[in-house]
Amino acid sequence: AEKVYSKSIQKSIKEVFSNNKIDIDQLRQTASPRSVLFELLAPYNFTPSTIEDISESIDSISGKVFFSDSSADLEKKKYRLIKDRNSFLLNVVNETNNENETYFIEKGINEINFPINIKIKKLSSSADIAFNKHTIYIDADKIKYPLVLRKWRSGDWFIPFGMKGRKKLSDYFTDRKFSLKDKEDAWLLASGDDIVWIVGERNDDRFKISENTKQIISIEQIC
Repeated sequence: AEKVYSKSIQKSIKEVFSNNKIDIDQLRQTASPRSVLFELLAPYNFTPSTIEDISESIDSISGKVFFSDSSADLEKKKYRLIKDRNSFLLNVVNETNNENETYFIEKGINEINFPINIKIKKLSSSADIAFNKHTIYIDADKIKYPLVLRKWRSGDWFIPFGMKGRKKLSDYFTDRKFSLKDKEDAWLLASGDDIVWIVGERNDDRFKISENTKQIISIEQIC
């Protein structure tokens, strides 16, 4: 009976868990969601009481965060489980404060490949513009170097392209239904203290090209 139970649980785990994500709809369809969660999360050092809380949160709103117990063994990684809309997201807790993670792009640099891959080039004319999610076109005279690539911080704001008023990034992320992980993964490109681009998402209206633009710069995220 124990072998049958183990085989059934392992089969369920394979069905619900992939790419560090637990599919909640699939989890609900298993014979015992709580048992699946226990067998799945115990190896990551989540305690029985925490797993019980996770099980009870299956039908709750997104945003809840649960942590594994690493107090007994400092060598063990600490994990975090985030309740998203249709899934639980499992990842290793980054003990460093990535809010201070900052990189500078000096004038004349046309490509960087860390922490993300970005290409910068001057365009000869507006005829070379091809709009897509991963490329922005800005007025070269409106930016100042070095450009700054950083994570978002509390209080950050920008003027979304096509709009006139300021918007806090926290509100923008909420409107766009960013998960906690999405927010942490987001990179900002800034000119001084001014945000030029939420990379791969939305650029700032203040840096857009106009009929008075003399030099166009394209900035592309290579995915």
